[in-house]
Amino acid sequence: MNEKGAKNSEKVGLFQIVVLILSIVVLAALGADTAFKLPKEISDILQTLDTLVCVILLIDFVVRFYKAEFLRQVQRPFQLLLQRIENFAA
Repeated sequence: MNEKGAKNSEKVGLFQIVVLILSIVVLAALGADTAFKLPKEISDILQTLDTLVCVILLIDFVVRFYKAEFLRQVQRPFQLLLQRIENFAA
């Protein structure tokens, strides 16, 4: 592996392991909710758990997207494009 590839790779941390486990649990819970006739209370709890895990995954995605080096590389050209559009419209 070259130096650049090693520099950009991330180590798997505790948070990524927890997110993976939560994802598997939610998939299993939704599968059970779909396959079996569960009481409404249990189904509501599973839906709440699913929503909570989805929010956690969304926050993780937004944080990773914001920290991405790619974003910094493409951000400036898009800012210039938006400025030119604003100048053209004015």
